[in-house]
Amino acid sequence: MIPKVKVAYSKADNEKHFRGLVTSCDGTFATMAEVVASLEAPRVKKVRPVHSYKGYLTIGDINKYDNAIAIDVERYPRTKRATAQSASKYVAPQESAGKKGEAIQGGNVTLQRTYKIKRDGEEVEVEKEELEKAYLYGRTIVNISDADQDVTKLETAAELSIVGFVDKAGVLTSILEYADVRSLSGTWR
Repeated sequence: MIPKVKVAYSKADNEKHFRGLVTSCDGTFATMAEVVASLEAPRVKKVRPVHSYKGYLTIGDINKYDNAIAIDVERYPRTKRATAQSASKYVAPQESAGKKGEAIQGGNVTLQRTYKIKRDGEEVEVEKEELEKAYLYGRTIVNISDADQDVTKLETAAELSIVGFVDKAGVLTSILEYADVRSLSGTWR
């Protein structure tokens, strides 16, 4: 018969053994109190700055004048929009309220769109490709084709351009009354 040996491990002994195991594996050890304290403060995710503009700052029209200047510029936003952290869309398994023993299976939620139109007073489901783009003009719906849509688009290019300068005396003060215009030496007024 093997004699039973009573071993009394204290919480401190357990913590010491687990800390040794975790540090030998290059892991991170924390007590439950430390975990709860760390959850109170949100973790800040370092983000790589993304430029909002990358191109040239031109002073004068470089296509028209020889003495025009083009300076390579990258503009970065100083602030970032704060949004809530994203969570995965998931439905937990539940028991159905209707019949006993019937359960709703859990799983990821996916987006599914259906398009319906009224045809002869009845709603009919149609594919997205069958729909046409239209705009409301007053109370009239005006259809627009893809070819017409392309014609209406204004072709632009992102740029920062200073076309020219005007003497301070040449600017009407009535224009500046509604704008907060500042010069290097202070407010214009």
